[in-house]
Amino acid sequence: EIVNDKFTKTPSSEYAKRIRTLCHRNGLLIEIGGHFGNVARFLPPLVITETLAKKSVEIFADAVRKVEKSMLSQRLIST
Repeated sequence: EIVNDKFTKTPSSEYAKRIRTLCHRNGLLIEIGGHFGNVARFLPPLVITETLAKKSVEIFADAVRKVEKSMLSQRLIST
């Protein structure tokens, strides 16, 4: 689940969409779902190599880091 911050755990469909966009730009297709539109869903093929699985995790983690960094920057600017 993608949330606005780790303490309140308020769902963030906005950040989920940003993560999805970054993943798509880097070759990883994910879906966003859930009641609040904040759940990242992986739909890998049934036959996937370990190398591709690791690459997928790297792309996703990189997207999360970038969105998290932009979130923190926005909070610092608005404070």
